[in-house]
Amino acid sequence: GKLAEAAKYASVTHFKNRKRQDSITTLEELEDFLIKILDDCKAYMCEQECLWEVSRSEQSMPKLPFSKRGLVATEEQQDDSVFDVQRYREERHATLEEERLQEEARAHLKSQV
Repeated sequence: GKLAEAAKYASVTHFKNRKRQDSITTLEELEDFLIKILDDCKAYMCEQECLWEVSRSEQSMPKLPFSKRGLVATEEQQDDSVFDVQRYREERHATLEEERLQEEARAHLKSQV
């Protein structure tokens, strides 16, 4: 906008002193503009560095299989669930075996009486 217009005006002026003065003014404005851009870039880089540091200290997001519907368990929950299911199966198998032995013992007692 303003900077480009000043540069165009400086280039078409026919007087050397006027052209030199307009060019110096334009370059000073350009320098101020570029310094502001550098400051903004430094602030952006600082913000990104802070975000990077924070991301390393936080826990990672659990990996979820997004193709499934409904409640989805994380890998840790799945490991715990598999362990719980296996423990339940073993306990249930032991309970059923105990009930079967008790039934056999009752049947054996009835056959003796």
